[in-house]
Amino acid sequence: MQLLDPPHLDADVWDLTVRGHDFLERLDSQFNFEAIHPPKVVNMTETKMTVFISHASADQALAAALARLLRSAFNLPTNEIRCTSVDEFRLPAGADTNDQLRREVRESKVFVGIITPSSIQSAYVLFELGARWGAQMSLFPVLARGAGSQHLKGPLNGINALNLTNPQLVKRLLEDIADKANLSLERQSTLDTEVSKVVAEAEKVEQEGQPLPPTKKPLGKESQKVLVHLFKFSHGQSVEGISRGLSMPLNVSKYHRDQLLQAGLVEEGMDEDLFPIYSLSVSGRAWVVEHGPNGF
Repeated sequence: MQLLDPPHLDADVWDLTVRGHDFLERLDSQFNFEAIHPPKVVNMTETKMTVFISHASADQALAAALARLLRSAFNLPTNEIRCTSVDEFRLPAGADTNDQLRREVRESKVFVGIITPSSIQSAYVLFELGARWGAQMSLFPVLARGAGSQHLKGPLNGINALNLTNPQLVKRLLEDIADKANLSLERQSTLDTEVSKVVAEAEKVEQEGQPLPPTKKPLGKESQKVLVHLFKFSHGQSVEGISRGLSMPLNVSKYHRDQLLQAGLVEEGMDEDLFPIYSLSVSGRAWVVEHGPNGF
């Protein structure tokens, strides 16, 4: 691209200095360079994730079988499938967990949400499903382990969910994913073994999760303080919020959080930005009510 010649001006009225000539030459050179080498547009939020499987930790075996089926069905490398509880599909070492999961939930080509009696009680699964739905991206909820259409709440109620206990519906899921995500599907006759493994895990019916009874293990005073503190925040708090609220060192707050998680008195969820937050479980709330929030 060449600069247009400026309109003729009377030299007695206008006259370029040496610096003016240098400036125009530099400008002309810049335009010519950019025309030949246009700047690259970099998408900083681009992710290479193809499949994201949202699931509860209690459904690890089913999630693993489904992840391996999808890997075989679409001939995908393991690093294009995210299934956080299965070794070969975990996050890479050193990854910023919250940031990467937040992007992958919203940007993966395929998002499969495993709906079971356990997963509908998992705050992580509910937040992941909500984030995907809110991003208006394709969403494939699937039913398993005794879950039915009655388990689909809110916006998910309007989405057709296939049941993984039926091998024909598992194959239909593969076809739907191939169509929606523009993926090449391997011949289904070669996938029968993998499909059977998914069906076998999906048929392992679990009972509706029942709240754990209050723990019989004595709680230390500091853990009690964390429990009572969370009683006042029904929406949940981050571990940093617990630390600030109780003027407690962060590493100490993390220790007592872990103790309460292991005791079943606290459960982990995610806030609207997909950062971990902690709130009382049914058992934790019962513990505080039984002992009295001001009893220690």
